[in-house]
Amino acid sequence: ALTGEEARLAGQSIWYFISERYGPNAIANILFMAKASRSIENGFLYVLGISFKELMFQWREFYNERFILVEQNQLPLNPSGIFKTTKNKAVLTQARISPDGNQIAYIINDMGQVKVYLHNYKNGKTKRIFKKGHKLDEKTDYSQPIIAWHPSGLFLTLISEEKGGIWIYYYWLDTKKFEKTELFSFDKILDFSYSPDGQNMLFSAVLNGMTNLYLFSPGANSYEALTSDGYTDLYPRFINSGKQIIFSSNRLNDTIFPNQKEVPLEKNKGLNLFVYDFNSRSPVLKRVTNSSQARNIMAIETPQKEICYLGDENGIMNRYIVSVDSMISRVDTLTHYRYIYKSKAVTNYKRNIAFQDIAKNKYAEIVYLNGRYQLRVENWDQGNINKETSPFPTYYSQNRTINKKRRSQTKENISQPTRRKRLVAFPGLLEDTISQIDVTNYVIGDTPPADTIKKKQEEEQAFTIPILRNYDVEFAVTDLVNQLDFSFLSESYQKFQGGKSPIFINP
Repeated sequence: ALTGEEARLAGQSIWYFISERYGPNAIANILFMAKASRSIENGFLYVLGISFKELMFQWREFYNERFILVEQNQLPLNPSGIFKTTKNKAVLTQARISPDGNQIAYIINDMGQVKVYLHNYKNGKTKRIFKKGHKLDEKTDYSQPIIAWHPSGLFLTLISEEKGGIWIYYYWLDTKKFEKTELFSFDKILDFSYSPDGQNMLFSAVLNGMTNLYLFSPGANSYEALTSDGYTDLYPRFINSGKQIIFSSNRLNDTIFPNQKEVPLEKNKGLNLFVYDFNSRSPVLKRVTNSSQARNIMAIETPQKEICYLGDENGIMNRYIVSVDSMISRVDTLTHYRYIYKSKAVTNYKRNIAFQDIAKNKYAEIVYLNGRYQLRVENWDQGNINKETSPFPTYYSQNRTINKKRRSQTKENISQPTRRKRLVAFPGLLEDTISQIDVTNYVIGDTPPADTIKKKQEEEQAFTIPILRNYDVEFAVTDLVNQLDFSFLSESYQKFQGGKSPIFINP
């Protein structure tokens, strides 16, 4: 028998089938007749005219006809690449390969109890390095903790939410111990990565209700907002040796408008990839994908300097690779290039790829299959596993396209309402009265004095004292200067004369 989430989804599929086959009104009639007759099976029999057993047969045939063609045109997963399979209710949330490719860290969330494991490929040993929480039958937050490797490979960074605060953990591989520090100023960290030199961290963080990109410096404990508008920016990664940043966003245009909190209501329902010029900090972005419905996420640079991302263009999260080509757009004092991004699908899976990571000619992916999560790790072979393919469109993607066309046609058919003219007994008197009223600065009642308004504005703009926190002084070595010559380090040093003559000190 089905239980938990599977039972809920099965019940939802039955009601959806009844709505599609017999109409939405049949659902309310079935519930009423089941209550009146005090029998669930009689409720289906009186309204639909068939027994519950026959209903289950039609329900099964309905979904077989819809999905059997899709299943036949999709490729099975390679069983040889399975590295880890979770238990029944455990969820694999993230997996990160070390920069040298010798280790992999992954997170397992089992009903709220989080464990972080570290596997060493050289000795084949797996060690649990982090644990928090307890197994509780309640709503589980799978968005944290999150992990990322430092480019040097000396330590693993973990960001977790504890007791209303955000904490950064640094797990050093040599000492096998954690160092932690509290992170202020942000409401939530959704994703992060390191710059190639390892001095900065790139955040996709929530601040004041908006999700934007931030450059965080751990040494100075300060941050810089790279985007600051009402659109949602996710999964940032450095590419092109740290010169550019690629991320996913639901923005409609390719220009960043700082402090634009209000966005159009018809914003993109999908997520597209954009490239941000980190060196110039230009607000003009480069669009990599252009889709109004599909979600293109988790872009990362491959060993061949291409871009690999996950997209659900056909309704299932598959892996895509983007190759970058350039052509001369114009020539003045300098040669200007226009970049063209070409995307191709390299997988045609039956199930979604929930997460991916690539490092040192290895790639890791998390797939949910047969009621369990699988962590799959294989070598990144450009000529073998990344051949171009064509994902078969699912019913979900086809229905999504049809609904989009219906919405666009509905907007075109809606005509602007005609404004009705008012009948006025004395039109001249009404026009004179309206012309004397300042509708842009209208105040009901007595107008307050000007000094009162000015005082109120000064109070609103007054400086507010921030929250008191402990001032932790931190220093980091950034530069080291050496001098090799025969000069003394100090002018007060004298040559040793054997101790008989008096000691003279230069003024």
